[in-house]
Amino acid sequence: MGNYLRKIVNLAMLTVLVMAAVTVQAFPYELGDYKVDVTVRNAAMNLVAGIKVALYRYDKATILVEAAAAGYKTLTYKLPVRENQFVYKIDLVLADLARRVHIVNHNNKIIASAYVRLEQYGFPSDHYGITAFIPVREWPVAAAARVEIFDSMWGVPLKKTCEITQVDEFYCVKLSMTRKSLKWTGKDLMVTFRTTAPASPAAVMSRVGTLEKIVAGDAYPAGCEESLAEYLCSNFTPEDLESGQVALPSSLAKLMQARARFAEAHRENLENF
Repeated sequence: MGNYLRKIVNLAMLTVLVMAAVTVQAFPYELGDYKVDVTVRNAAMNLVAGIKVALYRYDKATILVEAAAAGYKTLTYKLPVRENQFVYKIDLVLADLARRVHIVNHNNKIIASAYVRLEQYGFPSDHYGITAFIPVREWPVAAAARVEIFDSMWGVPLKKTCEITQVDEFYCVKLSMTRKSLKWTGKDLMVTFRTTAPASPAAVMSRVGTLEKIVAGDAYPAGCEESLAEYLCSNFTPEDLESGQVALPSSLAKLMQARARFAEAHRENLENF
């Protein structure tokens, strides 16, 4: 009897899970007497989060189904209407926004021996994934703090996740940024590696100049001042950052002072030990 009851309970739980999965995958939208269940996926066949679907009557025989989500191309699908059929189910696939991705070093020089793949498999649907392959010899200090995604419009850091593995003579670096940030970037994205090449004063001062613009204005995305200051402090020495002989933005100067105090405290502790 106990085994029978357990089987009944397990079957009921399985039924609930299946119904929940169906509920998550398909959403009903109504237009007059018509109801359309719409499932929206991306190119990797992952369900797209935060979708917006709207139905419009195109003519007597067609309903327009418009699906949109941040960081994807908006899709308009023409749904044929059949006589005496009022319930429909459709599956839509949203395409990625077109972006050119370049792999460069911290001096904005192309790393010719590196390459990039943009398949979205393994990334959540609300993130845009970039998989970069860089030779081990080009990037001897492989660390998440030494690689960043910059856009060509704002020049601010966009990286949200980073996973590094070694594949033969290459590092496989899986990076992602949010789809929300992807929608306001320019057409080009730069995957920027901090290599062993000496830092160019012009390139460093260009980054510092961007930080100054962020501090002076209010049009930049939220949080980018802190992320850019962190990138600069983690990738360049005080000598690099002060080579322009200009006053550094306070967010960067404070971060550099905190890092210096931390390093000094650890040096004293090691000496005492």
